[in-house]
Amino acid sequence: MTEAVSGVWRRTVAVLVAGVLGGAAALDVSEAALASAPFAVSMAVSPAISGNSVAVSIELRPTRGLAAIEPFDLYVMQLQSFQDVLFLTASGSWSPTPASLRQGLSVKGFAPVTMRWTEGRLGSVQLLVIAARASSDPFVQANWLFRPVLRGAAVRRSLAQTPDRRPRLGQSPSEARGAPAGKAAFGACVRAR
Repeated sequence: MTEAVSGVWRRTVAVLVAGVLGGAAALDVSEAALASAPFAVSMAVSPAISGNSVAVSIELRPTRGLAAIEPFDLYVMQLQSFQDVLFLTASGSWSPTPASLRQGLSVKGFAPVTMRWTEGRLGSVQLLVIAARASSDPFVQANWLFRPVLRGAAVRRSLAQTPDRRPRLGQSPSEARGAPAGKAAFGACVRAR
């Protein structure tokens, strides 16, 4: 009896594993159907006076057999949140509505693209580069010709914008942070009550 129950459990587990693996393979079919992008995307961040200067460069990678790909529009999207994106326009500004950076490109005549802007926000900048069929909606995955390229970069304060928190000679660490030192700090706390 225990052998029969054991056999049933083994078959049940086998069916479940096959179902999970089959489902995972089905999820990857759409991504596997798209070839990797024939261009390389790089980002560079450098401190500037009014924020950080961010540059994105898109250059063609040497590949074979892509000359016959249809014309495409190149979109650079900055991911702001889960549902909000901004599009980098040809003028270097950001638009909340879909706008292509370059239109009607072909792999054969692809010229390098470099765009710069000043980022005032701190944190990280996430860019998604999409090559979609010419004059199509970049949000529709069926219009993509290649897998999108995701790049991110950290945007931090420059050293000039960071206050000096190191203790000077003869100064305690709490004084360097702006806190009164020793007994004076205790007395200030007692008097404040």
